[in-house]
Amino acid sequence: MPAGLEIDGAGGLRRIDVLGPDVDASRLAQLQAVHLRHFPEHAHVAGEMAAAFEGGSFDPEVVVHQWLLLLDDEPVGEYIFHVNTRRGIMLRHFLAVDQPARKRLPLRWLSSITAEVQAQGEADSREGRAPLLAMMSEVKPSHLEGWRRLGYRTLEIGYLEPFHGKHWADFGEPEFFEMTPCVKLTDEGAARPIGEVAAAAVYAFSVDHYRLPEDNPTVVSVLERARALES
Repeated sequence: MPAGLEIDGAGGLRRIDVLGPDVDASRLAQLQAVHLRHFPEHAHVAGEMAAAFEGGSFDPEVVVHQWLLLLDDEPVGEYIFHVNTRRGIMLRHFLAVDQPARKRLPLRWLSSITAEVQAQGEADSREGRAPLLAMMSEVKPSHLEGWRRLGYRTLEIGYLEPFHGKHWADFGEPEFFEMTPCVKLTDEGAARPIGEVAAAAVYAFSVDHYRLPEDNPTVVSVLERARALES
């Protein structure tokens, strides 16, 4: 079974992409357990992890990564992200590391893993239609400051996320709650109008990932506000 690749500058933290070659279902089970420990309110994602493990990506232009994070070969965290090569946007979904493991890591472990994830996204995008423009996260206000220190910025567009994620249709018409969109621009993205990049990011999350209709009034209004951004 693969032992994982060491993340430069992260104090011995290693990663295994559960969707990589020669990875068996025991690693998937470890990843699901980590996820449920940290994000019980997103328990439905454990099923999405299994679906990707068994059948690959839900979209031929979205590269799915499911990193299991290990310390001394013990599962201690996860990093789940998708690279939308149609839009040139990375969707950062879930990152977590157990608190006892965090205490053993250097102060810059988060910036180190962020750099490695960006490099992965840029490599994936070179195989697709668009260069990587930005990495986007849907962030709770209490977590914003940490991401700002890593070079992320907020988009003031009145962003709304659907309850139940991509499973919203199982519950009828979509209902939404507020989240803060937070993006880290690449050099390619920084050279383009921010409204263009923001609209691409909203499309990547709302339409391509959540499968919301493009003509949904909420999606339309958020996209209009994204396109109108000037700085």
